[in-house]
Amino acid sequence: MPLEIRDLTLGELIISAKGVKSIPLKDRDDTLYYRPEPLRIIWQPKAFADADASRVPVCFQATDAVQTYFSTLDDWIVKTLATDPKKYFGQDLTLEQIQHRYSSPVKTSTQGWTHLKTKMNLTGRNQVRCWDTETRKPRKPPADWTSCEVQPFFEIRGLWMMAKEFGLVVEMTDALITERSAVCPF
Repeated sequence: MPLEIRDLTLGELIISAKGVKSIPLKDRDDTLYYRPEPLRIIWQPKAFADADASRVPVCFQATDAVQTYFSTLDDWIVKTLATDPKKYFGQDLTLEQIQHRYSSPVKTSTQGWTHLKTKMNLTGRNQVRCWDTETRKPRKPPADWTSCEVQPFFEIRGLWMMAKEFGLVVEMTDALITERSAVCPF
Protein backbone atom coordinates (compact mmCIF):
# COMPACT_ATOMS: atom_id res chain seq x y z
CA MET A 1 0.00 0.00 0.00
CA PRO A 2 1.63 3.26 -1.02
CA LEU A 3 1.42 6.14 1.42
CA GLU A 4 -0.83 8.98 0.19
CA ILE A 5 0.23 11.86 2.41
CA ARG A 6 -2.36 14.19 0.87
CA ASP A 7 -5.05 12.08 2.59
CA LEU A 8 -3.47 12.36 6.07
CA THR A 9 -4.57 14.69 8.86
CA LEU A 10 -3.54 15.22 12.46
CA GLY A 11 -6.24 15.71 15.09
CA GLU A 12 -6.22 17.87 18.17
CA LEU A 13 -3.87 17.23 21.08
CA ILE A 14 -5.61 14.90 23.56
CA ILE A 15 -4.68 14.75 27.24
CA SER A 16 -6.15 11.75 29.09
CA ALA A 17 -7.33 11.78 32.71
CA LYS A 18 -3.95 10.25 33.61
CA GLY A 19 -2.10 13.04 31.82
CA VAL A 20 -1.06 10.96 28.79
CA LYS A 21 -0.75 13.13 25.67
CA SER A 22 -1.53 11.91 22.17
CA ILE A 23 -2.44 13.22 18.72
CA PRO A 24 -4.66 11.09 16.47
CA LEU A 25 -3.53 10.46 12.90
CA LYS A 26 -6.20 9.88 10.26
CA ASP A 27 -6.21 8.68 6.68
CA ARG A 28 -9.37 10.08 5.04
CA ASP A 29 -11.08 10.24 8.46
CA ASP A 30 -10.14 6.61 9.19
CA THR A 31 -7.21 4.89 10.89
CA LEU A 32 -4.00 4.67 8.85
CA TYR A 33 -3.16 1.04 8.04
CA TYR A 34 0.03 -0.40 6.58
CA ARG A 35 0.66 -3.93 5.35
CA PRO A 36 4.27 -4.44 4.21
CA GLU A 37 5.73 -7.54 2.62
CA PRO A 38 6.58 -10.46 4.96
CA LEU A 39 9.25 -9.47 7.47
CA ARG A 40 11.51 -11.19 9.97
CA ILE A 41 11.18 -10.49 13.68
CA ILE A 42 14.64 -9.83 15.08
CA TRP A 43 14.17 -11.05 18.66
CA GLN A 44 11.43 -12.65 20.72
CA PRO A 45 8.85 -10.00 21.71
CA LYS A 46 8.86 -9.35 25.46
CA ALA A 47 8.63 -6.37 27.75
CA PHE A 48 11.78 -5.22 29.47
CA ALA A 49 11.70 -6.20 33.17
CA ASP A 50 8.09 -7.49 33.01
CA ALA A 51 7.76 -11.12 31.91
CA ASP A 52 3.96 -11.03 32.32
CA ALA A 53 3.28 -7.89 30.27
CA SER A 54 0.45 -8.20 27.76
CA ARG A 55 1.65 -5.27 25.59
CA VAL A 56 5.12 -5.89 24.19
CA PRO A 57 7.49 -4.32 21.66
CA VAL A 58 8.01 -6.16 18.37
CA CYS A 59 11.06 -5.33 16.27
CA PHE A 60 11.09 -6.24 12.59
CA GLN A 61 14.03 -6.19 10.23
CA ALA A 62 13.35 -3.04 8.19
CA THR A 63 13.44 -3.56 4.43
CA ASP A 64 14.08 -0.69 2.01
CA ALA A 65 10.32 -0.43 1.37
CA VAL A 66 9.56 -0.16 5.10
CA GLN A 67 12.29 2.45 5.56
CA THR A 68 10.96 4.50 2.62
CA TYR A 69 7.36 4.33 3.88
CA PHE A 70 8.22 5.51 7.39
CA SER A 71 10.75 8.08 6.19
CA THR A 72 8.00 9.69 4.10
CA LEU A 73 5.56 9.54 7.02
CA ASP A 74 8.19 10.90 9.46
CA ASP A 75 8.92 13.88 7.20
CA TRP A 76 5.21 14.66 6.80
CA ILE A 77 4.61 14.52 10.57
CA VAL A 78 7.50 16.83 11.44
CA LYS A 79 6.58 19.35 8.73
CA THR A 80 2.90 19.29 9.69
CA LEU A 81 3.65 19.88 13.37
CA ALA A 82 6.02 22.70 12.41
CA THR A 83 3.14 24.62 10.78
CA ASP A 84 1.57 25.24 14.23
CA PRO A 85 3.96 24.17 17.00
CA LYS A 86 2.16 26.19 19.68
CA LYS A 87 -0.99 24.10 19.11
CA TYR A 88 0.83 20.81 19.72
CA PHE A 89 3.77 21.71 21.96
CA GLY A 90 2.50 24.82 23.74
CA GLN A 91 5.47 26.83 22.51
CA ASP A 92 7.10 28.06 19.33
CA LEU A 93 9.63 25.56 18.00
CA THR A 94 11.63 25.50 14.79
CA LEU A 95 11.46 22.65 12.30
CA GLU A 96 14.89 21.51 13.51
CA GLN A 97 13.81 21.50 17.16
CA ILE A 98 10.72 19.41 16.33
CA GLN A 99 12.84 17.04 14.25
CA HIS A 100 15.24 16.63 17.19
CA ARG A 101 12.34 15.65 19.50
CA TYR A 102 10.86 13.13 17.07
CA SER A 103 11.51 9.43 17.75
CA SER A 104 11.04 7.50 14.52
CA PRO A 105 9.83 3.89 14.72
CA VAL A 106 12.67 2.98 12.34
CA LYS A 107 15.87 2.68 14.37
CA THR A 108 19.46 1.85 13.49
CA SER A 109 21.52 0.14 16.17
CA THR A 110 25.15 0.89 16.94
CA GLN A 111 25.98 -2.35 15.09
CA GLY A 112 24.24 -1.05 11.95
CA TRP A 113 21.02 -3.11 12.12
CA THR A 114 17.99 -1.17 10.94
CA HIS A 115 14.70 -2.26 12.46
CA LEU A 116 11.09 -1.16 12.79
CA LYS A 117 9.92 -0.92 16.39
CA THR A 118 6.20 -1.58 16.88
CA LYS A 119 3.88 -2.89 19.61
CA MET A 120 1.45 -5.78 19.94
CA ASN A 121 -0.97 -7.02 22.58
CA LEU A 122 -0.56 -10.68 23.53
CA THR A 123 -3.82 -10.84 25.50
CA GLY A 124 -7.00 -8.88 26.00
CA ARG A 125 -9.51 -7.13 23.78
CA ASN A 126 -6.90 -5.93 21.27
CA GLN A 127 -4.89 -9.17 21.19
CA VAL A 128 -2.96 -9.67 17.95
CA ARG A 129 -4.83 -12.00 15.59
CA CYS A 130 -2.62 -14.65 14.02
CA TRP A 131 -3.40 -16.27 10.67
CA ASP A 132 -2.05 -19.35 8.92
CA THR A 133 -0.45 -18.70 5.53
CA GLU A 134 -1.71 -21.95 4.03
CA THR A 135 -5.33 -22.00 5.19
CA ARG A 136 -5.90 -18.28 5.83
CA LYS A 137 -7.61 -19.37 9.05
CA PRO A 138 -6.92 -18.20 12.61
CA ARG A 139 -4.11 -19.92 14.46
CA LYS A 140 -2.33 -19.66 17.79
CA PRO A 141 0.60 -17.28 18.10
CA PRO A 142 3.95 -19.00 17.54
CA ALA A 143 6.00 -19.99 20.57
CA ASP A 144 9.06 -18.49 18.90
CA TRP A 145 8.30 -15.44 16.73
CA THR A 146 11.90 -15.34 15.47
CA SER A 147 11.51 -18.70 13.73
CA CYS A 148 8.71 -17.39 11.51
CA GLU A 149 8.24 -15.09 8.60
CA VAL A 150 5.47 -12.63 9.46
CA GLN A 151 3.40 -10.43 7.18
CA PRO A 152 2.22 -7.83 9.68
CA PHE A 153 -0.85 -5.64 9.44
CA PHE A 154 -0.20 -2.38 11.26
CA GLU A 155 -2.53 0.23 12.66
CA ILE A 156 -0.78 3.59 12.85
CA ARG A 157 -2.99 5.29 15.41
CA GLY A 158 -1.27 8.57 15.96
CA LEU A 159 1.45 10.16 18.01
CA TRP A 160 2.48 9.63 21.62
CA MET A 161 3.97 12.63 23.41
CA MET A 162 6.11 12.43 26.52
CA ALA A 163 8.21 15.20 28.05
CA LYS A 164 10.33 16.47 25.13
CA GLU A 165 9.91 13.44 22.88
CA PHE A 166 7.17 12.17 20.61
CA GLY A 167 6.71 9.41 18.06
CA LEU A 168 4.30 7.17 16.20
CA VAL A 169 2.05 4.55 17.79
CA VAL A 170 2.46 1.58 15.41
CA GLU A 171 0.61 -1.55 16.51
CA MET A 172 0.55 -4.97 14.85
CA THR A 173 -3.10 -6.02 14.96
CA ASP A 174 -2.81 -9.05 12.65
CA ALA A 175 -0.01 -11.38 11.61
CA LEU A 176 0.04 -13.78 8.66
CA ILE A 177 2.55 -16.40 9.83
CA THR A 178 4.74 -18.75 7.83
CA GLU A 179 6.64 -21.25 9.95
CA ARG A 180 10.23 -21.83 8.85
CA SER A 181 11.50 -25.35 9.27
CA ALA A 182 14.64 -25.79 11.29
CA VAL A 183 17.69 -26.65 9.23
CA CYS A 184 20.21 -29.03 10.72
CA PRO A 185 23.67 -27.41 10.63
CA PHE A 186 25.44 -30.81 10.44
